[in-house]
Amino acid sequence: RRKVLLAVAAAWRAVAAAAKQAARQGRQRKAFACWRLWVREQGLLRRYLHECSVAGFQGVARSGDMPPGAVQPSDFEQLYAELAAQRWGGSGGGGGGRAP
Repeated sequence: RRKVLLAVAAAWRAVAAAAKQAARQGRQRKAFACWRLWVREQGLLRRYLHECSVAGFQGVARSGDMPPGAVQPSDFEQLYAELAAQRWGGSGGGGGGRAP
């Protein structure tokens, strides 16, 4: 009977350790995904600020006046949708998209 109890306790410890490690890895994955999205956001904000500075803050440009590769509102919309999905779950693109 003692051997059975020791075997059950050892198995329980192993399962608990595996669950703890899996939970830790899940938290790490989520933290790194959030960090990558934050880095992308900072890159977009820096590019946008630079574009505004170069334009001399001359007002809102018409869509035809924007140079190729300029930061678009849709860039922020996509990024913030991914941030919201990461924060509250759901599908929001698994980190795809442009890097800063």
